[in-house]
Amino acid sequence: MVVLTLDQIGARLGKKTVLSNISAGPFRGGDVIAVVGPNAAGKSTLFKRICGLVNGQGHVDYQYHDTSPGSSHDGMCYVPQNTMVSVALSVYEAVLLAKKQGGDWHVSQQDMETVDQTLNLLGILDLSNRPVGELSGGQMQLVSIAQALVRDPRVLLLDEPTSALDLSRSHQILALMRSLAKKHDMLIMMALHDLNDVLRYADHTLVIANGALVAGGATQDVITEALLHDVYQVRARLEPCSAGQTRVIVDGALNEYV
Repeated sequence: MVVLTLDQIGARLGKKTVLSNISAGPFRGGDVIAVVGPNAAGKSTLFKRICGLVNGQGHVDYQYHDTSPGSSHDGMCYVPQNTMVSVALSVYEAVLLAKKQGGDWHVSQQDMETVDQTLNLLGILDLSNRPVGELSGGQMQLVSIAQALVRDPRVLLLDEPTSALDLSRSHQILALMRSLAKKHDMLIMMALHDLNDVLRYADHTLVIANGALVAGGATQDVITEALLHDVYQVRARLEPCSAGQTRVIVDGALNEYV
């Protein structure tokens, strides 16, 4: 079981305080947490702080206990918005390299099967032999997700994982992430912009604005008309669609350009 708790964490970039006093959790394996907020609110920095890429105040308490024999789970994987992968590598090589990261460089039959299964899971097995440099932005995003999943993490941090994907692929990936979290007891945290996706796929939501946590809790309790007004500066309504799913309907910005 994995448990992640954020205790008064903060972060500075140079002399600027980007995050301050964020406490949330405990979150457990099986949870899908959305991190939302306006542009430049500090969402990406929060992910970097959680996985240790930036330092700051407070404490990230990450606990994972696995008593199963031969466990090869990775602890925590972070997929940033922009990933750096050698364009000289093929898709298969890039994912295999991620699989072997931090371990020995002997490639077993099981390693290769795991890469194949991961690429197939994401619907990009047909891209195996394609050079990374020939991929579209959306294809590259899927390869980056594959590089994380192939390591079988217990905590997966995804910074805007659907930003370059079309509508169908976006929902496929979000549904897959929710399924993997529940099936494999994985904790998945995603920065998302589409609040309708958040309402559909996230169990819990953290709202970041100006480097601070302004709301957190069960998604249906957090996404409110008042929050949309105060944080997003829009006139909006929450209404059930014909299928009974709550939807955000934006009528306009509070300060519209004329």
